[in-house]
Amino acid sequence: MIIYSNKLFSNLKNEVKTISKQTSKALTLIKNLDKTTKEDMEKTAVKGHNDKIFQALRDMINSPHPDKYVVSKENKELANLSNKVELKLIKEIISKIDNDNFSNFNLDIVSKIIGKKIEFKATQSRYLDAYIGVYLHHYLGITRAEASRPEFWNSLVMSDSLILEYCIFRSQFGRSKPQKVKLSYFIVEQEQNLIIQHLLARPWWSVELTRNGSDYSTSIKSAVLGSMYTRRWGTMSLMHNKLFALSSSKLLLETDWPKKKGQYPDGRRYAIQNLPPIMNNFAATKNFDKEFLINEPDNLDAYDEWNKKRYKEFKDKINLLFGPEDLQIKQNSINKGTKILKDIARNSISTEPVYGPQKFL
Repeated sequence: MIIYSNKLFSNLKNEVKTISKQTSKALTLIKNLDKTTKEDMEKTAVKGHNDKIFQALRDMINSPHPDKYVVSKENKELANLSNKVELKLIKEIISKIDNDNFSNFNLDIVSKIIGKKIEFKATQSRYLDAYIGVYLHHYLGITRAEASRPEFWNSLVMSDSLILEYCIFRSQFGRSKPQKVKLSYFIVEQEQNLIIQHLLARPWWSVELTRNGSDYSTSIKSAVLGSMYTRRWGTMSLMHNKLFALSSSKLLLETDWPKKKGQYPDGRRYAIQNLPPIMNNFAATKNFDKEFLINEPDNLDAYDEWNKKRYKEFKDKINLLFGPEDLQIKQNSINKGTKILKDIARNSISTEPVYGPQKFL
């Protein structure tokens, strides 16, 4: 796999800026129309916006890439990464997803990839993110440091039309009407945006942050929390404490959150949106270091051992995908951590400004 520097995408960014300005002007004019006409024209404008960006991305793939922008020879980490990743595997994974039929995606399909029956209810888009996230995590075999490089994910999207077409599909999957896409769904410059928006990096990071050692079942269960959880919580430095990450996802998943006032009454959604600053305040106290001290040993050779064991050739019937055995948190530690976080949520009030202070529990 060839990895390109971000300079390669400068023309694409400028083109998308022009498209976005044109769309914004069109949507401003549409606001003055009556409601029925407005809705139809907004859909048409957004679809046109998306189609132009999608075409710009496709043109980018078909354009020759000047060798001077190749960075794999200039940077040892990226050079090692380009040699490690087999592009053929990623294409085969995406082909497999297509064979499983996007529109019929269900929990059984997701459960089979780790050989465990997982019980939870979610939308098809969340099942799909869990599925692609686990497959990417296992087959890429990369570390967090490697996964933090925007150049890698940008190059992966632009390396083959099949991979790009999957990302284009995912940008609209599960939507009742066209959603205006951003270039950062496909191409990003900052590490933080990988977790927040990038359509391949985000599911990888979701799996990485919520797996329990080699066990992907905790990652699949966390998929029910959706991309909002990954976006709001995944960028917190706290999530790199594995005990906190597993305890927080268990808290959000298994707590019976009461309904809230406002546009979105779902209590779980409200907690996902508004608990992060409260948890960050808790992390600044001495209690956090004490309560979330990890006593389990970390296997520093885990990634080397994993790369010897994991599947490096795609097989259609594999149903036992696994992660590196680096750090396995005991269930009683997770239960204790969840109880601590639940007590914090119970004794906290949201500072959400629109509808006023509300209790979480």
